[in-house]
Amino acid sequence: HEEAFEAADKYKGKSMQWIATKWEGFAKPTDEGKSSPTGVSIDLLKKIGNKLCEAPEGFNLHNGLKRQLNKKRSDIEEGAEIDWATAEGLAWGSLLLEGTHVRITGQDVQSGTFAHRHCVIRDQKNGDQFCFLSNLQELGPQAPFIARNSILAEYAVLGFELGYTYENPHALVIWEAQFGDFANTAQVMIDQFISAGEHKWLQQTGLTMLLPHGYEGQGAEHSSARIERFLQLCDDDEDDIPSFKRDFGRSQIQKANW
Repeated sequence: HEEAFEAADKYKGKSMQWIATKWEGFAKPTDEGKSSPTGVSIDLLKKIGNKLCEAPEGFNLHNGLKRQLNKKRSDIEEGAEIDWATAEGLAWGSLLLEGTHVRITGQDVQSGTFAHRHCVIRDQKNGDQFCFLSNLQELGPQAPFIARNSILAEYAVLGFELGYTYENPHALVIWEAQFGDFANTAQVMIDQFISAGEHKWLQQTGLTMLLPHGYEGQGAEHSSARIERFLQLCDDDEDDIPSFKRDFGRSQIQKANW
């Protein structure tokens, strides 16, 4: 034991030994980030948009969903009134066609908190499911897309998705709180691992957390977005202001995001 104690005092480990994956090709937090064009052509966006509205032949759609999909198809063709869910679907579709795995979990993420997303639909007669973003093959090879409705076990679900980002940094991994208060039981994961993991263990993560609801007066459990808890994930030092001499905007974004 004495020898082990002395050896521990002299031990010098390598930082990468603490990281689940080596994240080859990723910049370190201290490196200057690079910017490159991320846009795609309008023609491709329209093709993806059409796929977001295209149910299989013989699929028994809900009448309300029929109206929603027709409106979405019209908006995409005209390039006007593109709502959040449509823009989100277009972005995810373009990433999938570029080979990026996209996954989202949370309460009712398939239909969306506001019944706006509907990335997974169900046949009204037999209950069969269809996922628009898993059927883009006519446009080219695509990466897997996963949308899973989770039970009210936010601590476990957010922890799983965080671990997924450790091992698959090239994927877009999203956890969505249906209401801000649903983040309550996930707060331990946010405090102990997400906001502090890089400082404590040099462990980077590309996890994206969405908070769709605000102060809407829907009772004790659904009234607060808890926006302060999400803001705490930005900029651990309010006095750390990037230099104005070189690319202030990009440096500010990099400094203020974990």
